[in-house]
Formats: sequence, structure tokens, C-alpha cells
Amino acid sequence: MPCCSWPWDAGSSNAANSLETAVKQRLSLNLSWSFGLLAALGVFVLSVSHLPSGPKQALLTEGEVVLPPAVQWVIYGGDPYLAANIESARVQVSEGLDSPENLDFFVRLYRATADLNPCHEDSMYLAAAFLPSGGAVKPAMEILDREARCRFWDPWASFHFGVNLFFFAHDPGAAAIALQTAADRSRGDPNERFFQSVAIAVKARSFDDVGAAIQYLKAEQKRIHDPALKRGLEKRIGRLQGLAVLRDAQKRFEERYRHRLDDPAALIKSGIIKSFPKDPVGLGYEFADGRFELKEFGGVARGKP
Repeated sequence: MPCCSWPWDAGSSNAANSLETAVKQRLSLNLSWSFGLLAALGVFVLSVSHLPSGPKQALLTEGEVVLPPAVQWVIYGGDPYLAANIESARVQVSEGLDSPENLDFFVRLYRATADLNPCHEDSMYLAAAFLPSGGAVKPAMEILDREARCRFWDPWASFHFGVNLFFFAHDPGAAAIALQTAADRSRGDPNERFFQSVAIAVKARSFDDVGAAIQYLKAEQKRIHDPALKRGLEKRIGRLQGLAVLRDAQKRFEERYRHRLDDPAALIKSGIIKSFPKDPVGLGYEFADGRFELKEFGGVARGKP
């Protein structure tokens, strides 16, 4: 018989086990919070490192801040699609969509949306309708290229990319490839014949650039229903119509006087036009290398339309 015995208390044992479990849960929770904070800090440092350097400019409007996509990813609980939807909604409800002063803000919004969800449909349509004709050709091509690659089932994605490549990036070769891709994606679609005919026309370069661009924007204006977007497209159409007036006047001047136009002021002096057309967008036009061009945001749009 043993000399001594340990008094066994079942209640004390259960209490100890419960305490041990509670401590483990608390430690697990603290570790989760710690890892979460470290991850958020890492994302913050990463996003700050990607912020543009250089002198800071004053905000034009109260809502002009565009957070880096990595920060938005954290804010919206790791849901990039929700973040992209919110950024796209900001574009549609923001004022000054037609103002050249706000173009940089909208370019950043479109890019953030594309980074979060390159397949976003609203971003594709809005970027195609407003950025190229507003002067932001290069960022528009980047966004539309990503949309066309992501939306591999959608002929309209490649179509918008191809049309803007032809009219505003002045790259008929790349435009023909994108438009043919749209035609290939539309097999069996009611619009298949339309896509195919546009692809053939671009390959042959058989239609007038400015006139076709105007018709394209008018078709888009009829398709959409938002009044603000319709008004914005009306300005883009007016901008291209002004360019068409200038080029037509130059053509008539050169046919009448049998020499190239060197000074745009000669159009008014000769009475061919009474005044230069005003650009409704506000960027204006420029006479470069003997040809009237749309003035781009931050430069001049060389070549077509």
C-alpha cells in the first residue's frame, strides 16, 4: 500500500483545462491581430513606395484623392471587385468629367479601376468614350488593351480597343488586329457582320478618319442613357467637328491658291473661314507639320484623325 495518495479533484481539473483553452484562444487572437497589423503596415509601405514623386499640386476638387489599389484592397476587406465598382461609380458621379483640368484625376481613377479589376465593363465603356477624344490617348490605350485581354469572350472589348487605336493612337496595323479579334469573337453573334465589315474597312483604310470618328461617337451617344455622359460625348463630337472644319478649310485654301498652307491665319485673311472653331473640351487645336491636329492632354496628337 503506498505511503501517501494525491487527492483527485475532477472539478479542479476541468477548470484548469478551461483556463488553458482560454489562454490559447487569446494568444491565437493576439497573433492574428499582430499578423493583420503587420500585413496592413506592409501594404501601406508598399503603396507609399509607389506614389509618384515630384512637386505636389493642390487638389482641384475635394474628391480628387485616388488611393493606391493595394490600400483599397485592404480597406474593402480584400475584395478587389467591390473596390473597382466603387472607383467606377466615382467616375460616373463626379463633376467636371468634361473639364481638361480634371483629366488627370479621371485617368488615375480609370487606372485604379483597371488595376483592381481589368475586366470591369463600365470602366471599358467610359474609358473608350472619354479618355482618347479628351486628349489622354496613351493611358486610354493601356486601359483598353488590358480590358480586351481580360474580357477574352467579349467582342466589344477588342472593338473599342481597335477603333481607338485607329482614330486616336494612329496605328492602323494594331487596330486591324484588334478589330479582327473582335470579329473572331463574335462568331454567331447578330453583330458579326458589323465587326467584320469594320475590320475590313480599317485594313483597307477606305473611310475618312475624322468623319468616321464622329459617326462612331454619335453611335455611342445613342447607345448610352446617362444624360451626363451624353453631354460629355456631345462635346467630344463637337471637338472633332471643329477639326473637320479646319482641315476642310485648309484643303479649299490649297486648291484655290495652289500652294501649301503655312500660316493658319491665312484661312481668315482669305475669307475661307470667318473664325477658328472653338474646342468644346477646352484643349484646342494645333497646326503642326502642315496639318491641323487635336491638341492632346500634355501635348499634341500627331497624325490622325
